[in-house]
Amino acid sequence: MGRPRVDAGWLALARQRADSTTEHFGVSMRRRASDSPAGCRLGMSVPKRLIPGAVDRNLLKRVAREAWRLADWPADARPERAMIRLRRRSDGWREMPRGALKRLWRTALELLVRRARARSLA
Repeated sequence: MGRPRVDAGWLALARQRADSTTEHFGVSMRRRASDSPAGCRLGMSVPKRLIPGAVDRNLLKRVAREAWRLADWPADARPERAMIRLRRRSDGWREMPRGALKRLWRTALELLVRRARARSLA
């Protein structure tokens, strides 16, 4: 059966240096071509070595999708593809309750999206 093929666009984003970063997260974006449709595809990379529990990895992905969805992007500045990566974790995350962890991630991801939006407008 083998592994499914990965789109070359996602591989390029995975290798690309982050366009915008915060303490724990980074985002790489591919700009929209003038003739491409208006949608944006979002990919995420949350390594198992940084967040071993699947429940917490999935929670982080849900929080990131929601932060991205609620961002106020101008139609012409929204990237065609974006990949959010967890770059490092804090040691205090293991002891934090999930509610507090979710709020912390949401704040950091909203900052990341604001920086990415500002960078795409510049």
